[in-house]
Amino acid sequence: MPKSTLVGPPLLPPADATLSACLETAAAASAFVWMTFRLGKQVTPLTARAALALSRHWAAALERWVQPGDRVAICLPNGPEFVGALFGAFRLGAVAVPLSELWRSHEVRAYLDNGGAAAAVVDGELGPVLDEARSELPGLRE
Repeated sequence: MPKSTLVGPPLLPPADATLSACLETAAAASAFVWMTFRLGKQVTPLTARAALALSRHWAAALERWVQPGDRVAICLPNGPEFVGALFGAFRLGAVAVPLSELWRSHEVRAYLDNGGAAAAVVDGELGPVLDEARSELPGLRE
């Protein structure tokens, strides 16, 4: 029986690699679908390369307000943009704080206040919820 061999870059980064480095490794190794999102009958595939591009986009958008160690609240629907914002925060050395898009303004306010978020990434529909809570969150830069 012939032996199987893997050809190409290693799929596993070093044990001490950051999540950003893991995404870089996955993007370099493959163009295959990395994860899939399903909303009703619609299926949205996401490759590691596309996730990497989204993470770079979000890191560039956040770097003005976010320093390493800061918390970034992410309140987006499950999908490629959520993954991009999550890994974008990781690229900056920030701590991602995922929030449920189903929460009301008082729940968002409490989480942002207790979590000490320096920045928040929210879906357009959630903008008013964040605006309502912003006056009570002096630590929130953007």
